[in-house]
Amino acid sequence: MRLLLLSLVAACCVGAADASPAADQAWSEFEQIRATVIPVDATKDEKNARWKTKVENLRRVGAAFLDEYPDDPRRWAVAVHLRENLPWPDPQSPLSAFDARLRDLTVAAVER
Repeated sequence: MRLLLLSLVAACCVGAADASPAADQAWSEFEQIRATVIPVDATKDEKNARWKTKVENLRRVGAAFLDEYPDDPRRWAVAVHLRENLPWPDPQSPLSAFDARLRDLTVAAVER
């Protein structure tokens, strides 16, 4: 499944050649956060704090990308990456609007 999602992400990014400079800038910011490496020599508390910050930044920048560029082909990659890295919602609770949106985009990306 992960390989399918990674190939989907790669295919979506190829189609982004016609993106606006603003969308490219937003995508670059998302990619920079995504590529942030947590040092292996950090303490457990430092790793947890850095991971928490990374996830919060991914959610903030990813949500902004989805809001500002809803037709950009890279939206699929953003949704899939967020779904893989954000905590999964409680299945006993109603989905938040954000989680419902990620679910819908992820399903649409796979069915595409």
